[in-house]
Amino acid sequence: METPNLQQLSEEGVLFRNVFCANPTCSPSRACLQTGMYANNNGMMGLAHLGWRLTDYNKTIINQLNIHEYETVLASFQHITQLDKKDELGFKKDLADDEGSTEDKAAEYIKSMADSDTPFYLDVAFQETHREFPDSTGIINPDHCLPAAPFPDTAETRKDMADFKLMAKELDRKMGVVFQAVKDAGIEDKTLILATTDHGIAFPKMKCNLTDHGIGVFLIMKGPGVFSGGKCCDALISQIDILPTIFDYVGLQRPNWVDGHSFLKSIDNDKKLHRDQIYAELNFHVSEEPQRCVRSQRYKYIRRYDGRNHSVLPNCDDSISKDFLLEKADWRQFNFDVEQFYDLFHDPYETNNIIDNDAYQTLIADHREQLDRWMQANHDPLLSGPLKKVSGITLMDVNGLSPSTGERIVYE
Repeated sequence: METPNLQQLSEEGVLFRNVFCANPTCSPSRACLQTGMYANNNGMMGLAHLGWRLTDYNKTIINQLNIHEYETVLASFQHITQLDKKDELGFKKDLADDEGSTEDKAAEYIKSMADSDTPFYLDVAFQETHREFPDSTGIINPDHCLPAAPFPDTAETRKDMADFKLMAKELDRKMGVVFQAVKDAGIEDKTLILATTDHGIAFPKMKCNLTDHGIGVFLIMKGPGVFSGGKCCDALISQIDILPTIFDYVGLQRPNWVDGHSFLKSIDNDKKLHRDQIYAELNFHVSEEPQRCVRSQRYKYIRRYDGRNHSVLPNCDDSISKDFLLEKADWRQFNFDVEQFYDLFHDPYETNNIIDNDAYQTLIADHREQLDRWMQANHDPLLSGPLKKVSGITLMDVNGLSPSTGERIVYE
């Protein structure tokens, strides 16, 4: 798949190869990124448009940069509060009412800052690559596409991947408009560009899962100094580390409530590990599905907390690939173990659960203990019993139906 603008950004900046979100669903992941906190600490346990909120909207990169006299600008949609409450995010400027596409509005703003000495933070988010994907028929030949790793190579899964690739190409084009605007404005030597995503791609067994298919994300950063030169960094990084890294880079004090840690010193020396392990959680998407995991360089331990041993299918976006698994692969009957342990060097796709393998029991016990310590340190609400739901919100059951009426629920 050709994404020339992201490729150029990585060749001019730093490509990070071992980066993971802290929660593989939309609002919680974005909230963790923008607060530098885990979801069970910042309060965003589920989707913002279903009622979940940050405990304190002052504890975001937006409001913290406002304190330091940055101009903070929203050039696109956001997903960490409800639409009618986005003023609480604290952006000093919102380009929503300006004419043009998101990328053009962002480019125009960047152009306006060419001769300004005011530092700015510009938040540009794109709908791509969310579902629904565009129809690639006649544009991309699906028979020349390889499906994502968790899927068999079939006509259906190839078509789904072809549609995804078409949308990804459009995303790259839009990002390219923004990247070029920085060059055209002549401010490359004082601008940090950060490109990332919120979670794994919207396919079954990926988004809303704690395997690397769900929590693995891309990260490219480009800026003067350490964020230049076409380098590659293999340090183990969580997205909660991005906020303190930005503050470290621009010379601001790290807020004392941040859970993450700066990885600035690991960029030129990633052999000096930034982290020994990362942690991630899943609570609510459109259904409840509480899980926790710890991932080291080689091993992954996942624990499910809802007593179920099967996928909660509503948490998987509708798609061609989902239909294939349901209709031709008996996915409803596929069960998970409540505890899972994977040797990522031998099993990078996390398909062979070795939780009962005698040779790994010491390692498994160590990872269990690490996860327990992390949950205790973060006062994880799961330690006190079932998670609390937002009042007034009806979540889907495991079949995508309302528990009270038995009718299918559709969330826009």
